Amino acid sequence: MYNTTAFLYEATAAFEAPEKTCDEIQGFFADCGIEPPGLLGDLGSGTGLMSVLLAERGWQVEGIELSPAMLAVAQAKSRALPAPVQERIVWRQGDISRFEADPDKPWDGAVCLCNTINHLAEWEQVKAFSNSVFRALKPGGTLILDSDTLDTFQGFFHHGPVVVWDDGKHRMTRACEFDADSGRASHTATLEEYAPHGLRLLSREAMALQYHRETELFTLFTQAGFQLAQAVPYNPCPKLYRGFVPKLLWILRKP
Repeated sequence: MYNTTAFLYEATAAFEAPEKTCDEIQGFFADCGIEPPGLLGDLGSGTGLMSVLLAERGWQVEGIELSPAMLAVAQAKSRALPAPVQERIVWRQGDISRFEADPDKPWDGAVCLCNTINHLAEWEQVKAFSNSVFRALKPGGTLILDSDTLDTFQGFFHHGPVVVWDDGKHRMTRACEFDADSGRASHTATLEEYAPHGLRLLSREAMALQYHRETELFTLFTQAGFQLAQAVPYNPCPKLYRGFVPKLLWILRKP
């Protein structure tokens, strides 16, 4: 997943204003009494964008990412960071639906952002994710994650081929199809490069995503042991999503 598009991820699919998003997330942690230098898990850490911003603000961060290509981008990025920031980040490859944190170093909090939970296409994966995070947190620990509303999910993952990147050297297109009956979306990213005789295919990658109903997520989190602190309408991309709020931000606490 995201092996084709890793090197373009932040330019095409990340946060509109990542520093602002990070400040808002830090504010929600502060409301729960969690402050730097606490230990945070970044679940689905991708290219390390949020991990780095959190570490720059003084947090200890453990990022977990499944895609080797995304992880390679994150690790390359870390080598350019000041040594104190580098030392506050540990990245490892792993499946966020089934992972074990160090029991001797439970997390103060965790983030799972950028609709990562919708990439857990099977309900059993979502259940395993919820249980894994609950075990990883210390008592009083907080999980902050976002999930797409139905309108957002359907609008973002149902369209024909669209060019999302073109710098004259490479072109990336994505096409998505949404099944309203199942809530399942299929996403195909195609990466091409400009050659003397036209575009040459470099790679094509398909992945499945799933819309999860808010009522079902609430029941699942509760069954895992979480208490809902807040469920906040959330718009991390106000320039892209105008006139409506695209996401729900969950703030969940382990008693």
